[in-house]
Amino acid sequence: MKGVTINGVTYEGVAEFIYLGMLFSNDNSVRKEVQKRILGGNRTYFAAISLFRSRLLSRATKILLYKSLIRLVVSYGAEAWTMTKKDEQALLVFERKIFRRIYGPKHENGEWKNRMNRELEEMSKGENIVKWIKGQRISWLGHLKRMEEDRMPKKIFTQELEGTRRRARPRKGWKDKVERDLQVLGVRRWRELVIGKNGRILFDRPKPIVGCGANGRRRSYRTILMEFILLCCDKLRVNCILPLNFFYCIQQSILHVLFSMTFFMQECT
Repeated sequence: MKGVTINGVTYEGVAEFIYLGMLFSNDNSVRKEVQKRILGGNRTYFAAISLFRSRLLSRATKILLYKSLIRLVVSYGAEAWTMTKKDEQALLVFERKIFRRIYGPKHENGEWKNRMNRELEEMSKGENIVKWIKGQRISWLGHLKRMEEDRMPKKIFTQELEGTRRRARPRKGWKDKVERDLQVLGVRRWRELVIGKNGRILFDRPKPIVGCGANGRRRSYRTILMEFILLCCDKLRVNCILPLNFFYCIQQSILHVLFSMTFFMQECT
């Protein structure tokens, strides 16, 4: 590809590059970035696989672990994604794999079966990672609209591209996708709503509720702390076979508690 010379400095033209951890390509596609994020989520999932396999942690705590750790890794920078149906399906397949691990198989007619997609959707009350990302995009749209005119993101958002394009229906851009999501939600005249006080309820970034159980009520510090104490005691019982390993196991258990409490104890009441 041809490079660009600015003020005597030549910048090499490349097909793709990474900036702030995100992959940008010359065809403006996020497919490779989505696959890259899914791989990162897989590494995070297998790093914490012992937590998801443990019978000492409840399903609500495991769902909390997924939302607080894995989903944030997968959806990093997703506010700027323009996803296709194929990208959305890849994200849903990844999420269902984790949900099947959390909820486990079901016993039916004398045999164990994996849960169907419909059952997973009912157990998660219709929430999924694609809806989460669309909500993040709507929040970013409101932030862009309220931004000062001299800010670079606002200039890029309002700038109209010049030139000609090839014949055919143009690809839908980020703004088209977000406006379509707002239409599905039944939101009209979003430009007026985003400035008013009522619009902040829709366009402000939702604050994650950490510590909320499956029954919709906030869980106490004591409930979550007891689960991790039981988990660490189980690790001590299994790993500490020899007296020489005792202090090492104590150290690993304390680190395990500190690592886990970082994601679970943020806003519990």
